[in-house]
Amino acid sequence: MLGVPGPRGFDLNWSALNFQRFELNHLGNPFTEKELLEAIKQSPTDKAPGPDGFTGAFYGACWSIIKGDLVAVMNSLHSQRFLNFDLLNRANIVLVPKQDGAENLASYTPISLIHSVAKLFAKLLSLRLAPSMRDIISKSQTAFIKGRSIHDNFLFVRNLARRYHRNRTPMLLIKLDISKAFDSVRWDYLLALMDQLGFSTRWRNWVAFTLATSTSQVLLNGIPGQPIAHGKGLRQGDPFSPLLFVLAIDPLQRLLHLATEAGILSRVTKAKLRLRTSLYVDDAIIFIKPKKEELESLAALLHLFGEATGLRTNIQKSSVVPIKCEGLNLDEILAGFPASRTNFPIRYLGIPLTVARLKKGSKKVDFQYMIDKARNKLTSWQGRNLTMAGRIVLVKSVLSSQPVHTLSILNVPKEVLEEFDKVRRCFLWAGNENLTGGKCKVNWPTVSRPQDLGGLGILDIHRFARALRLRWLWRQWEDPNAPWAGLGTPCNDTDRLLFAAATRIVIGDGAKTSFWHCAWANGRRPKDIAHDIFIASRGRRCSVREALFDLTWVRHIDLQAIHTADHLKQFVDLWYLTQSVALVHDTEDRIIWRFNAFGTYSTASAYRVQFAGHTGLNLKSLIWKPWGPSKCKTFAWLIIRNRVWTSDRLAARGWPHNPTCQLCRQHPETAHHLIVECRYSRRIWEAIASWLSIAPLDPASWPNSKSVKQWWLMVDSSAVPKKGTCSLLLLIVWQIWLERNTRTFQRRERSVPDLLAAIKEEARMWSLSLVLQRNFGYSRLRITSSTIQSLSIADTRVYTTEVFEEIVIENAPLLERIIPDGFFRIRIIQAPKLKTLGYLYCRDYNGIPMIRPETTVFKKMEPVSINNVIRTVKILALAIPLKLDVVLNFLQCFPRVEKLYLVVLDGWTTQKNGLSYSSLECLDAHLKTLQLTYYHGYRSEVDLIRFFLLNARILETMKLVVKYHDKFDDKWFTSRLYRKLRLHVRASQIAKVVNFEVIDHNPFDSRCSVPANHIHNLALDDPFDRSSHATCQSD
Repeated sequence: MLGVPGPRGFDLNWSALNFQRFELNHLGNPFTEKELLEAIKQSPTDKAPGPDGFTGAFYGACWSIIKGDLVAVMNSLHSQRFLNFDLLNRANIVLVPKQDGAENLASYTPISLIHSVAKLFAKLLSLRLAPSMRDIISKSQTAFIKGRSIHDNFLFVRNLARRYHRNRTPMLLIKLDISKAFDSVRWDYLLALMDQLGFSTRWRNWVAFTLATSTSQVLLNGIPGQPIAHGKGLRQGDPFSPLLFVLAIDPLQRLLHLATEAGILSRVTKAKLRLRTSLYVDDAIIFIKPKKEELESLAALLHLFGEATGLRTNIQKSSVVPIKCEGLNLDEILAGFPASRTNFPIRYLGIPLTVARLKKGSKKVDFQYMIDKARNKLTSWQGRNLTMAGRIVLVKSVLSSQPVHTLSILNVPKEVLEEFDKVRRCFLWAGNENLTGGKCKVNWPTVSRPQDLGGLGILDIHRFARALRLRWLWRQWEDPNAPWAGLGTPCNDTDRLLFAAATRIVIGDGAKTSFWHCAWANGRRPKDIAHDIFIASRGRRCSVREALFDLTWVRHIDLQAIHTADHLKQFVDLWYLTQSVALVHDTEDRIIWRFNAFGTYSTASAYRVQFAGHTGLNLKSLIWKPWGPSKCKTFAWLIIRNRVWTSDRLAARGWPHNPTCQLCRQHPETAHHLIVECRYSRRIWEAIASWLSIAPLDPASWPNSKSVKQWWLMVDSSAVPKKGTCSLLLLIVWQIWLERNTRTFQRRERSVPDLLAAIKEEARMWSLSLVLQRNFGYSRLRITSSTIQSLSIADTRVYTTEVFEEIVIENAPLLERIIPDGFFRIRIIQAPKLKTLGYLYCRDYNGIPMIRPETTVFKKMEPVSINNVIRTVKILALAIPLKLDVVLNFLQCFPRVEKLYLVVLDGWTTQKNGLSYSSLECLDAHLKTLQLTYYHGYRSEVDLIRFFLLNARILETMKLVVKYHDKFDDKWFTSRLYRKLRLHVRASQIAKVVNFEVIDHNPFDSRCSVPANHIHNLALDDPFDRSSHATCQSD
């Protein structure tokens, strides 16, 4: 990409290729304001800023102000006025590792961070071209084309390979390796191709100027190098590049098709239109006969294609997989095609590809990667340190979503799914420990039900896999000409029965509907109505139109197989059904999905319909919708099912226990007694009912009940307001349980007035604290509240594309702490009491801060200027690469910080950039505590610590948190630490230097769990101080 292409020795014979010319003049129409706004909306809100630093969030927020100028710029480009466009068409190149542990240059991918104006122009072009790509690009390519899927490629290749294997047809599957595909596309070839396809001169000029004026600078340690002009290739990071690359590689399948027509390559199937090539971006699969001359011809064709286009195939890195080639001399056949040889199973597009039916013993081996990938996640999560509510979130959002790619295309064996369930079950109930029956409080089928059926809403992986597979039966109707159509689907008989029950067919001309296999006969399949007649038929694949024409279905029946009265009855029933069918010519058959308001298939509705007929307690309105922390709701779910460890359940298992209730010390302890019957608890309920005047909470109004579930339902049935009362139930039941545990394990107890005061204070905290999940679909969150004191945002997303990236504190006069867990941009307009802020993340090595009080923010789409500093913050927590200038920039924004917590991001090196130091108010008069987590003892870390020792004049405590490992020697470490730091030379002589703490888990993970557990407790002055956690009873 950064070089100049050499002279081209070969060119494509465009007249022989005879590409179809498309009507594409509409692509050159003037840009509209609506188009430009749509391009901005589809741009990432706060990702990949280019040299100018602007992102989609800026353009979206300022649209009403800058739209006139922006439209004028795009109109100028539309008129091909590209003078000085090279000043805007610049990019910074960063290297992104392809995998963990990348050590050499080949292990990194260069990503271009492009100037926002050039990126918007490229986005406009891509949005215009995208709708036409489905017509221009052959069906062998599925990448970046709406309506096509990566799974189409896999299903086509798998089914075709299996057909050759089943029919014992010798064949070679060749997996091509195209060297540096995006970086090597020739521009002259690309423009000539676009000319042949019918792109207008204006469009080609846009593409040519965009490519020719592009320059890049390589970022090294955050410092851009000299500008480099491009001579070939497409920039990765440019929104237009994927479509251009798909255009560039598509002629390969056309060349192979013409070679087949000319007899240079043999046909691989009898069908004329069957493809031999599968393309997903640059992942290419080719089927070819195992003939020496054909492989030599293929090698020559790929060489010439590479010379003409720049897309050169590295045959040595390509692979050949033989299919039914036993008895052939493959060494001789492959002499002219020196690719590596391998056998099935192989990995294609990240999924195991096999041709033979998996043997019982090998099934688990071939899918072991699914289990290993899930288990690898558990190691870093440290599940024992998470609450059950936290583990539920991870199981739902991460573990359950990991196998979706595989489940969408393969009928994964039952034993593999059961092993995967075992991993999820183990993490849910035991963290990282080995699972025993005593830890599984509720059976897994109940856990994996929807919440309104009494479960936790964790996916039932077996039902979910079936729901994903049903998509292929639906797509057979929607796209009957897809390359994989007619070759089979990954669906089994149960899937087909469910699909038949979930759909309704409206007969038109009868051409698309299978006579025997589709449920067109009053919602039933003829093969089910007259099964014996179906067995006796010789035309089981005919359509309704073919079967009804001249009673063809009758002539297909083998009369010798019809010899009983039951056979005759089935025939008569089917006869009457066919007589009621009237075909409508020129009208296609339609299929309607019964369980969706729009009549179209969706995975969610296909999953839900499999629970039809299931009954269960609807806990959604009881515990999941009311206000309250997730851990309180999870506990309520357990106690309603009588699955908490009260004395009666401990006795049933023969475990040590005290049989008497610890609250009243009179009666045996059960869950129902503890919450409903205990006189201590009833006094709490009476006081709360009197305090809030909520009659349903008064024990005097409770009818007799035998279980917590029965009691809870009765209270809920008469509750007004329902949501508020249910929230109080969550709170009070939780506090009673905490009091029971305190008495049992800590031998401390509180009186009824004391517990009542604690409940009231906790209720106040719940009303003042706001905890949000970062997956609810907004790009900007504005906070305006006169009561909120605490704000926490948890990042639980996995595969969402639009989530809020910016938090704007517009007016929060009582807000004291903000604890964001994730990469957010924070704008603070009015928060006069803000004291605690963190952890603030930094996204990259450049140390771009996630809070920018010095910039312009936007209130109701109008710019608002704010002060450069925030003087109220006393506690600041940063998770950043420890570059000294980055840390000092933060401290300039927060001059009165007294406690500073720094986390060195795992795997990120630190360095001192030689920033000249000038006096900071924070260091001179305020900073008293400094903690550095994930300390390694590197020179850069030592330099940073020395800087604070030499400049923090009233520093009292410095603490280093070190991760324990097998070779850790605390005495050696301590002596080496003190020797390096030269502690006798420091600005503050009162400092207690230096303490260090050793932990046996990832401090970055443990750091993340602290705010989430303690955000509600405003009595904790410092939620980042680990020593204060013992005072919080929320765990």
